[in-house]
Parts: sequence; C-alpha cells; structure tokens
Amino acid sequence: MLPNYDPRFPTSWSFQPKFVIGAIVALLAIRLFHLWGNTRPAFGLKSRMAQLRQTDFRTALPYLLLAAIMLLGFGLRYHNLGYMSFDHDEMGLINKSKGIFKLGFPYLIYAGEIRWITTYELVPYPQALSALIFGYSEWSMRLPSCIMGTLCIGVIALMGRRLFNWRVGLFAAFIYTCMPLDIRWAQNAFYPSQCQFLSMLTIWFFYEAIRVRPLHRGYLTAASVAFCLTYLSWEGTAFLLPAFIIGLMVVRPGEWWWLKEFHLYRCLFFIAVVVIFPDAGIYSNVLY
Repeated sequence: MLPNYDPRFPTSWSFQPKFVIGAIVALLAIRLFHLWGNTRPAFGLKSRMAQLRQTDFRTALPYLLLAAIMLLGFGLRYHNLGYMSFDHDEMGLINKSKGIFKLGFPYLIYAGEIRWITTYELVPYPQALSALIFGYSEWSMRLPSCIMGTLCIGVIALMGRRLFNWRVGLFAAFIYTCMPLDIRWAQNAFYPSQCQFLSMLTIWFFYEAIRVRPLHRGYLTAASVAFCLTYLSWEGTAFLLPAFIIGLMVVRPGEWWWLKEFHLYRCLFFIAVVVIFPDAGIYSNVLY
C-alpha cells in the first residue's frame, strides 16, 4: 500500500488483481518453503545433506531478500529520474560543480571575485564525477543521489540487523524503500540523499566504536571520517555531536573510563578542524 502515497502512482495502483493474487501466491510459496525446511530424511547422509542445504538457504535468505528490496528501491528511485527540470537548489550546486574541472574545487564568481563554496562543499564532487562520465543532464546529475539513496537501504538493513535482528533490519529497509519522501530525495541533486547516507554510516560506526571496552579505534576513526564527510555535505549535521555524547552516556551509564581514551581526543581534534574551518570561511565572506 505504500506506493499509493506516491503521487506518481494512481490511488488504486496496489489493488490491481495481479498484485493481490501475486501477494497470495508469494505467501503460499513462503509457507511451502517452511514445510520443505521441516522435512527430515529418515537416516544417514541424506539427513546431513538436507540439514546443510537448509542451513545454507537460511543463511543466504536474508541477503537475497535485502538484494530484492534494494532492487525495488533502485527501481522506484530511478523511475523518471530525469523527467523534471532542475530546481534552483539543484542548479546552484551543479553550476558550482563545473568549477572542479577548472580550478579543482567548486566555486562561484561574485563581483568578479572567485568565492570558494562554503556550504554543501562535498555535494558537487559526485556530480562532477557523474558529469565526467555521462555529461551534464538532469539524469546524470541526479544519478549520485539515486545511488546513495539505494545504498542507504542496505545500510539501514544491516544496521537494524546489528542492533536487533534480520527481521527488524529488513522491515525497516522496506519501509524506507517505499517512503515517498525518501524517493523524492533520491531524485533530487541537492544534498539530502548524500547527507542521509553518510549520517547513517556515521551513526553505525559510532555505535560499533562505543559498544566495546576500550573504544574500538578503527570504528571510531571511521565514524570521525564519516562525520566530517557528512558535515561537509550539510552543516546542520553538527547536531550529531551532542547526540553522540548523550548516546555514549546512555550506552555506558555511570562509566567515565572513556574520558581517558587518547584516540578519542585525536578524533575530536580532527573533527574540530573540519567544523571550524568552513564556518570561518562563511563568516569571512559575510564580513567581506
């Protein structure tokens, strides 16, 4: 029923007989798989082989379902990807991305002066890469957002499986796949899709870093790099930092040993440099 909330589909789209009958057939097929899995040969090698096949199938099934969900998500996001003309937000970043081919960084010309882009700094780079391969068009400029929106489905599923189980992860991924707002974000060349994808990676890596004692240095470094990339996609993601502090105190209630982790301060210094430097550029441009 979720596609019915998408304005590109008719209201009664999901109630066509082929979909209703297909859903019933799929449900019956799943039940037959259960019956097949519960069947036990009477003896010997056949029994062990059947158990091995059953184990392999159960292990592979979540990944097969995730692949199917991601294909569905890509199809919904790719459909009519270049149908709409660029809006003013998209066009602003696309124009700045052309500076990457000239001076190696996105910029704009104001009053005859070259001004470095001081917000959404990272967004034009995937656009420039896509333009280098496919040229400039509505389709090619939105393709990076479409890909990142699809990859975010996999991140949500794996993160849900890590926190809870496969059922939660796949269910959350399926909901995200069919949400019209997320489909819209993946069809727009502005920052939301890239920012959401990198934010999910940052949150996942940070959780993996703080769930063990001592803090996992590899995941903490990965979370720091992912946060910097997220922040350079949109400065509003700085609010992740206080959320991480609260999350750390919730996961580690009454524990303060992590304050002695030297690697944590190295990561914070790296983050502070990335956060403060672009802001200094914004203020200097305003004063100028």
